[in-house]
Amino acid sequence: TSGGFEVFHVSSVHQTTQSLKAFAVCNGTICVQKITGNSTLLNMVLKPDQQPECDLPFVSYYIYTGLKASSCWDTSEQIPASSSTVSELVRQIRRSDGSNGSATPDSKALGAHLTALKDATLYGDTAPMDNLFYKGDPDYTLHRVQGGTYLGDFNENSAFGLTIIVERIGYRPAIHLARTLTHEVKVATYSGPVTPPNNAAYFEHWHKKEEILNFLDPCLFYGSFGTKQLKSWDSSALKYKTLSYDDVYTKVLKGANGGNFHHRNSIGLDLRSEHGGSLNYYKNYGDVFRLSTDGGLTYSDVNYYQSGWPWYCIESVNGLTSGQDEILIDFKLPKADNLTPMVYLAQAPAKKERLADSG
Repeated sequence: TSGGFEVFHVSSVHQTTQSLKAFAVCNGTICVQKITGNSTLLNMVLKPDQQPECDLPFVSYYIYTGLKASSCWDTSEQIPASSSTVSELVRQIRRSDGSNGSATPDSKALGAHLTALKDATLYGDTAPMDNLFYKGDPDYTLHRVQGGTYLGDFNENSAFGLTIIVERIGYRPAIHLARTLTHEVKVATYSGPVTPPNNAAYFEHWHKKEEILNFLDPCLFYGSFGTKQLKSWDSSALKYKTLSYDDVYTKVLKGANGGNFHHRNSIGLDLRSEHGGSLNYYKNYGDVFRLSTDGGLTYSDVNYYQSGWPWYCIESVNGLTSGQDEILIDFKLPKADNLTPMVYLAQAPAKKERLADSG
């Protein structure tokens, strides 16, 4: 809570003392936008052509924040000549756009000119992000990249990160998300009466908080690849290496200095109602469900909204032993107007799955 608002970060925010490379998460199309009020930094929006293999929600956009503008263009916003030190994206642009006569390609080749100055209706801050890719400029085709393509360099000694926007009916992300360094959902603090479901102001407060469900936590995103094919760049070997389950934790979530993701030891629970909102969005089920982390031996009543947001995070598990590699999580949903609920298990360790009706 800060300054009369409740704030939820929907992006990861990191900092490094040395320049780090940014790589395309997967195949897709790239559009670059300048960060408002900062001429030295930019964001890259990757619209994916393929979806993760982990039964995660479909991803609409990956936004890389805090890249150095100098890794994409020079002070005149011209794309630098190909060399061993520039990114693969720069070399790709020079091969295609740079072969068009003698003209040197500039930042327009990356879509950086798609702003309100070009067309306030199509490219203003409140316009849909889809416009960058579907309205575009007929004179410039945005570049498609392969997964693993070296895109540019994150800026050292300042914030950078990743924001993942998922597909959700009724939600159209706005372009302003591509022009800010960090992404937050801010909702004015509510101190009025609590009389659900007939209190419109109370309902509206919680409705606005549902916006966080349009984003996917990058830590949980990468953590979901424990049994899948996730490749990471090895800067010493200068090649990609397929990561094992342990590598995903130690190299991606934890990192050499133990600081990549602060909440790497947490487990996220995203419980939805039958209409796609959070568990008690319509105030018909109650906020409490029952949770067990010892395989159903003991249960505790848990307030799903105890963080103040429609999201529950298991931050610690009692009774863990050294070397334990599996946690059995059981939960019981509240019975209300839906007496025969269906639970869809989208993801669980392949070697042991269990779904039972515990009444």
